[in-house]
Amino acid sequence: MAYCSKCGKKLKKDDIYCPDCGTKNIELKDNVKVISQTVPNRNIDYKIIINIIVGMFLKPITTAKKFINETEKNIVAILTLLFTAFQGFLGIWRANQIVSSISNIVQDGIRKTAEIVNLIQPQDSSNIINSSEMNEITGEISKIKSFIKIPYGEIFLQNCALVLISVLIIFIIICVANTLLSKKAPEKFKYYKTALIVTAPALYFEFFSIIFSYLSIDLGLATALFGYIFSLICFAMVINESLVISKNHTVFVVSFVSLVTIIALILCFEWFMPSVLSSIVSSTMNDIKNLGI
Repeated sequence: MAYCSKCGKKLKKDDIYCPDCGTKNIELKDNVKVISQTVPNRNIDYKIIINIIVGMFLKPITTAKKFINETEKNIVAILTLLFTAFQGFLGIWRANQIVSSISNIVQDGIRKTAEIVNLIQPQDSSNIINSSEMNEITGEISKIKSFIKIPYGEIFLQNCALVLISVLIIFIIICVANTLLSKKAPEKFKYYKTALIVTAPALYFEFFSIIFSYLSIDLGLATALFGYIFSLICFAMVINESLVISKNHTVFVVSFVSLVTIIALILCFEWFMPSVLSSIVSSTMNDIKNLGI
C-alpha cells in the first residue's frame, strides 16, 4: 500500500498523483513495492506443512527434493518438532502394546516349550500343561500386569532423542562428505533439511509397524525394517540435492550412514532400556509391597 509523500493520504493502486495535493508519487509507489518484495514472509503456512507430510508418503522423492530446495527455516523448525514428538508418542504406544501383550507372549512361550518337551519325551504326558493350568498362569500374569506403571515421560524423551540423534548423525556425515569428496561450498542448512526429511519414511512405517504388530509381531518387525530401508533409498536418491558427489561416492556415503545410524540406535536402546525396565520393576514392586501381596 502507498501513501502520498507530501500529505500522507492513502493512495489507490493506480494513483500516480495524489487526489488531494496533486503530488506525483510514482517513486514512492515503486519504493513501497521494492520494500514489500524484500521483506521475508514470517507467517507460517500450515498448508505447506500438511502438503509435505502427505507428500512424503505419496511422493517421497519429489517431495523431499522440493523440501530440500525450497522450504524455509520456520517450516523446517516446525517439522523437526513434529517428527520428534511423533516418535515420542510412537514410543509410548509401543510400550503400551508390549505391556498389554505380555499375557499372550507368555502363553505362546509356554505352549512352545510344552511342544518341545512333548517332542523330546512323547510318552511323558505330565509335562504338557493343560488348559486349566494355563488359565491360572494367565490370571497371575494379569494381576501382575495391573501393577505395572509405565514411565511415559522417560519413554517419550528417549524416543524423541532417537530422532534427533539420527538426524545429527546424517547431518555430520554429509558435512564430512562435503569436505572430503566435494569442492562445492558447504550449504549446512540444506544438509540439515536432507537429514531431517529422510527420516520421515521410517517414522511412517514405524506407525504401521505398531498397527501390524497387533496381528503379528513378525509382520510388525518386517514393516519397521522396510521403513528403514525405504528411508535409505530416499536418502540415496535425494542426497545430490545438497551434496554434489559422484554416484560411486553416493553409495559409500549412504552405506556409511546406514551402518553408523544402526550402531548408534542399538547403543541407545542398550542405554535406555535398563533405565526403563528398572523404573517399571521398582514401581511395580513398591505397589505390590504397599498392598502387602
